[in-house]
Amino acid sequence: MTTESDRTADWLERARHGDDGAFERIYEHYKGPLFRFLYGWVNHRETARDLTHETFLRLYRALPRLRSGTCCEPVLYRIARNAAIDELRRQRRRPWMRERAGRAQADPDQAVSAPTASPAEAQLQAEGSALVAEAIGRLSPRLREVFWMVVVLGEPLGTAALRLGLKPETAKKRLARARIQVREHLQRHGIAPSS
Repeated sequence: MTTESDRTADWLERARHGDDGAFERIYEHYKGPLFRFLYGWVNHRETARDLTHETFLRLYRALPRLRSGTCCEPVLYRIARNAAIDELRRQRRRPWMRERAGRAQADPDQAVSAPTASPAEAQLQAEGSALVAEAIGRLSPRLREVFWMVVVLGEPLGTAALRLGLKPETAKKRLARARIQVREHLQRHGIAPSS
């Protein structure tokens, strides 16, 4: 029986040998999950979309250098992680980029709240969501990526570990530390119950 990992490794191998259709299958298969992963890093839709395209461009350029039998997911997610880190460094050097990204995310037309919520309930929900986003943003990149994939995106821990190129035990430890740090941040702001 062929596993998903075997199938994507086969696509990668065929793409290495010039099969554009195989590369297109990789793109179609991973563009959604990669976008969500990158959004967790940059918290901005357009930037995440640009980074998703950049990731596939970098993968395409790297094809000749990949070894035969290379597993697709760890390579793809490593490229995506590095692209996100590069983008965050660029933003740090150019503060106006962060301000523009923050305004775009704060667009009230993008806000989602329960249709029956009162204005006060909607305000509390928005404040709670902002605190959760702040707590996630304060995590180190290594903790954030595991937390984002498992808690926010709902990926099984084993899948997240595979995609990030981590041992399952390492991913489990990082997730536990991330959960503790998020809970502590929320507790300091009176949101989460004490343990």
